[in-house]
Amino acid sequence: MALSSTSTSSFGPWHLGYVDLRAAAALVVDSWIGIRVAALWIGRIPDRLHAKVYLALLIVVFGAMAGG
Repeated sequence: MALSSTSTSSFGPWHLGYVDLRAAAALVVDSWIGIRVAALWIGRIPDRLHAKVYLALLIVVFGAMAGG
């Protein structure tokens, strides 16, 4: 499949170019909700615990990307 302006392939009605609008909307809404929920915990979680959880999440994401 060639990537050119003359290509006739279409991704469907929920795409704007290469952007899936449903996925983009879900990311925006979920991020906003996550920020609101996380704001309630600011200052209540010790820095050491936050650092350990953050490192664990980075390892999980790396594992998902490397194994995927």
